[in-house]
Amino acid sequence: MIRISVSRNLAEHPFVPAMGVEDFAEVERVLLLALRSLQHDELHGSYTPLAALDEATLASLKADGLYAEAVDPPYHAAATSRDGLLPVHRAASGVFRAANGQLAAWVNASDHLQVVGAQRNGSARSVFEAVHSCLAFVEKVLLEQGKTYALHRRLGYVGACPSLVGTSMRVHVRVALPALTATGSASLGEVAAEYGL
Repeated sequence: MIRISVSRNLAEHPFVPAMGVEDFAEVERVLLLALRSLQHDELHGSYTPLAALDEATLASLKADGLYAEAVDPPYHAAATSRDGLLPVHRAASGVFRAANGQLAAWVNASDHLQVVGAQRNGSARSVFEAVHSCLAFVEKVLLEQGKTYALHRRLGYVGACPSLVGTSMRVHVRVALPALTATGSASLGEVAAEYGL
């Protein structure tokens, strides 16, 4: 499976951990305006508020590699709900899922926007192009609304997690090795040890 996740924040609003009710509502409003107007056949889809996501939908997002796992959850455990989010955060958070099932855009999760693309038998290039197309279209609509991505001249894209400064991109590749794993986990361990893995 190829999975690419890219985070973006809006320069005009604080990062998610420091946002107030008005910020959550405005970030959700402007990002939904952009996401709902995606014109590409493979990228159009629908938005579901986080509070309306059921366990089956969450399981499906996880199975498809489209779940946005928080990099560094900034929320105090005692004040959070079962999914780790404050009530005000849940009210203006959600996921936009493309109709083709290979792209999801999380709104107000760990960052203002996290676009996740995944394909089981696809190429890294096709996943990257889908994520890039989504981000570029959202940026175009943001500019029309007088907003921009948070971009530092020297550091690149910035977000709530310092590990994502720069491209704010994570790429995951899972490779199936059926011939190696068919002989049992002992041989897999031996090969890993031989190569220092």
